[in-house]
Amino acid sequence: RRGWLEQLLAEAGKPDAGIVAPQISREGVPGATTFGLTLRDKEMGVEWLPWRGAEPHPVPLAGGGCMLMTREFYETIGGFDAMRSFGLEDIEICIRTWLSGYTVTMVPGAEVAHCFKEKPFPVGWHDHLYNRLRMAVLHFDGVQLERILACARTKPQFADAACSLL
Repeated sequence: RRGWLEQLLAEAGKPDAGIVAPQISREGVPGATTFGLTLRDKEMGVEWLPWRGAEPHPVPLAGGGCMLMTREFYETIGGFDAMRSFGLEDIEICIRTWLSGYTVTMVPGAEVAHCFKEKPFPVGWHDHLYNRLRMAVLHFDGVQLERILACARTKPQFADAACSLL
């Protein structure tokens, strides 16, 4: 929609801004739209958040389909983490944003339609599990980390992914 970029840039100019994101709709599927994301389980799967009002507001996570940040913030935060292939890099940078004292902000008035692929990128489960383990070890500890690791241990690729991480 017209004006989406200007709305994101206005939010990104605020002092505590970290990542700024639009609502992301699905091309050709009316009603399929997300207003940010949240972690849904100990496997670090995500679920879409519903509409919470027209004003920009903080959300736990923004999808990598469209996120905006200033170059200064990107350099301050250290850019995207060195993960393998594809998957979870957007979640990891959002967690790091919050842990660094910045916000992840949803701008509901800005909308970007995402064209989902009929056949997604082939992502090997070893790489996906490696990324999940890396994110968990970097940002969680105690009971939270143990829950994530206990779940990951049930996956056939766990030993290989854990050895790669170590």
